[in-house]
Amino acid sequence: MSYNKSSTAHKAFLTHLNTVSIPKTLYEALGHEKWREAMRVEVDALEKNATWDLVVEALVKYKVDGLLERYKAILVAKGYTQTYGIDYLETFASIAKMNIGRVLLSVAANLGWNLQQFDVKNAFLHVTIGLVWEVYQGYALYGVQAKPGKVTTLLVYVDNIIVTGNDTKRREALKKCLVKEFEIKDLGKLKYFLGIEVAQSWHRIFISQQKCVGLVKGDKQTRMQARRLIYLSHTRLDIAYAYLKGTLGKGILFKKGKKLTLEAYIDAVYAGFVVDRRLTSGYCTYLGGNLVTWKSKKQNVMARSSAEAEFRSMTLRICELLWLKIILEDLKITWETPMRLYCNNMSAINIAHNPIQHDRTKHIEVTVYQCLEGGVIAVLQSYIDEDKDESFYTLSWACSIDGIPFLVAGGINGIIRIIDTGNEKIHKSFVGHGDSINEIRTQALRPSIVVSASKDESVRLWNVHTGICILIFAGAGGHRNEVLSVDFHPSDIYRIASCGMDNTVKIWSMKEFWTYVEKSFTWTDLPSKFPTKYVQFPVFIASVHSNYVDCNRWLGDFILSKSVDNEIVLWEPKTKEQSPGEGSVDILQKYPVPECDIWFIKFSCDFHYNAAAIGNREGKIYVWELQSSPPVLIARLSHIQSKSPIRQTAMSFDGSTILSCCEDGTIWRWDAVATP
Repeated sequence: MSYNKSSTAHKAFLTHLNTVSIPKTLYEALGHEKWREAMRVEVDALEKNATWDLVVEALVKYKVDGLLERYKAILVAKGYTQTYGIDYLETFASIAKMNIGRVLLSVAANLGWNLQQFDVKNAFLHVTIGLVWEVYQGYALYGVQAKPGKVTTLLVYVDNIIVTGNDTKRREALKKCLVKEFEIKDLGKLKYFLGIEVAQSWHRIFISQQKCVGLVKGDKQTRMQARRLIYLSHTRLDIAYAYLKGTLGKGILFKKGKKLTLEAYIDAVYAGFVVDRRLTSGYCTYLGGNLVTWKSKKQNVMARSSAEAEFRSMTLRICELLWLKIILEDLKITWETPMRLYCNNMSAINIAHNPIQHDRTKHIEVTVYQCLEGGVIAVLQSYIDEDKDESFYTLSWACSIDGIPFLVAGGINGIIRIIDTGNEKIHKSFVGHGDSINEIRTQALRPSIVVSASKDESVRLWNVHTGICILIFAGAGGHRNEVLSVDFHPSDIYRIASCGMDNTVKIWSMKEFWTYVEKSFTWTDLPSKFPTKYVQFPVFIASVHSNYVDCNRWLGDFILSKSVDNEIVLWEPKTKEQSPGEGSVDILQKYPVPECDIWFIKFSCDFHYNAAAIGNREGKIYVWELQSSPPVLIARLSHIQSKSPIRQTAMSFDGSTILSCCEDGTIWRWDAVATP
């Protein structure tokens, strides 16, 4: 809204705001008689109360018509002299959150309350001033309800007080009480509060920061400029300099709505930041149809799916709504409908509505399916982990030296479960990783050996038969961030390749440590006593991608890898025998995958590596032929009901059947159909 339609008095007020400049230094203030008088009054009050030496900062108080009323000086506490553990957390004045101020304005606009402003001298001396201020007949003057339906509310920010409500008699009594207890000045109708201009009419309140916008200089990048821009965000959602200069009078309008409702809208950008792929969440809250709180923040966590990102954002916004509910209850305000939270992600909404689905979404369950003829998927077994906080990210088949099939699972807790599918019980649990496990792969030539990639920046080699951690690939030459994928070489039993959030693919050799692998099969003592060895230096490091590398697979001596750049890359590592870790990379081919720009999407290949299948964030699958050059797209698979991001795929032995695991918890089966 613009101030062009404001009253003549309010326009005059805004004009007078810019006629008085506030001194930037003490010496500048001392050069003006009015400021010296203001400081003298403040010093007299301090000496009267036997306080301490002071440093002063200049302020201006305005009359209702915008004319200069008086110059005012306030105490500035030297916070930098405080000592942590002694007086570090002590404060010197009571302040209310600006969000509460906007909530109060919305309530006042909806209920037709008038806003009155007071000023307190030496506010820091009055320890009883606060959001709950008990000075009158034992009542708390923040949200006082003297009679049913009658409310008086007081808001304090250091030495500025706003009083509003619908109980005129009690407000007058409050005013007399404040004057009696403290040295307080009645500034009349609220017009200017903490640098925010306020215009009031019946059921309408408009706030803006025209004066603050005028102080912003586009050609200067200083701390003061940054502070001004941050402070402008209390009324301006867009603080770009060019936009501010062209919209001086814009602000926020609070008006009476049809109903006094409390609503919140949320959204989240999954892995939107290209450097660390962390999610950004945002929200806005409306009270009575008026915008009162909003925020957009990059979170310190990463989500593996858009559903998880949206669900996290929903959780935070529920906390915000509950906080606002408490504020309104303190103000003795009731609203007419239930609080509402709006989200545009159906998966997150379904998780919130269905607790059973919520448990499944956490992936605490491992299910074994069988693909039957006619496109049927049959459930054979289901295993639910004893730890309800577990969330499985990866599975791999393995077996003991006796041929007993094991299902190896790992997830958020960093524990590897070895599940005996014969009796549907845990055979062993491997503990060693310090964080979540992102992928587990089995050595095809020795299926009792598995390797795990973890968020703790390490790769570990395990013997599922004996429960021994044989090797740990980490250290001086290891990954410098979360390891997302790992794979065994199909024919060279000594080699593995790993990749992760440090944007690299590393090739490791176990040749000189292979005696420990053999020893793990004959070890008879406790697994914890096995002499686990560290492999600190890879034989090759490649920087093929400029972002996270979330999947890599060997194709003979070549490597297939993908990042978040909508393609799979086939490349050849060329190592230098005399310089371990060094070498060059030859890019052989690229396989485009449209709309595959979110991380943690993994591709799969058939047993003979004739084809690769990968999903994207729109629920489509692209199948590429790997044995041809240039690349040949075998199939583009889509279905009208498959719209959720596909996180992983699995191809059958001959590649005739493809399974896809979607973010919404569904599994899709695709079968090749012979054409006549």
